[in-house]
Amino acid sequence: MVLIIAFLLMTLGKLITCAPQDLSGKMFTFPQKTDTAYVKITTPNLQLGAATVCLRFFTDITRAYGLFSLATPGHPDSFHFVANRYQIGSVQFAVGDVFSYFYGHSFKLNAWQSVCGTWNANTGLTQFWHNGNPGSRRFTTTSHLTGAPFITLGQEQDTYGGGYDLYYSFVGMISDLHMWDYVLTPDQIKNYSYKLTFPSGNVLNWAALDFQVKGRVLVEDEQKHSFK
Repeated sequence: MVLIIAFLLMTLGKLITCAPQDLSGKMFTFPQKTDTAYVKITTPNLQLGAATVCLRFFTDITRAYGLFSLATPGHPDSFHFVANRYQIGSVQFAVGDVFSYFYGHSFKLNAWQSVCGTWNANTGLTQFWHNGNPGSRRFTTTSHLTGAPFITLGQEQDTYGGGYDLYYSFVGMISDLHMWDYVLTPDQIKNYSYKLTFPSGNVLNWAALDFQVKGRVLVEDEQKHSFK
């Protein structure tokens, strides 16, 4: 009987952990350089012909670091952005395993800031936005993104669900993650950046996020701040 009760409690705990949670007013804290700690985001199979991903982050590191990484079977770089190790303020943005680089975004240390990435298969164009300001457009792919997604925050995947690199690990805080299956308008991205009214993500929604914490990552109250 004791074993049965323990099993039921453990199962219930897993169900509670895996149920979507409202993270409004919360943030993920990644407190150390590691290749084992990340947040795994769960969502159903994808069939995307367009996408927008936005999040906010805070860090004081100047090396490369992975912010958002979405892999599908056979395509570890289906959709990700990574701060580029070769030049501060530059970003490596991949869609469908095709890499683009965006420069001159002047990431600030010890300051909250927002980033958004957009892509549309009709044109193949991507664009990276920092604090509501757009970068130049780049061509990547016109192929759709399909399959079972493996999504991580705080690490960059070199293989589907793995291949994490200590020197690409994120140290800092991340909040307000949203993902849409369409390209947000410039005004909607600016509203997101300034914390005004914007449509919640219909693929990933910070107010109903299905996630699992792996390793030493904390869910904490969001610190009071202004976005710069």
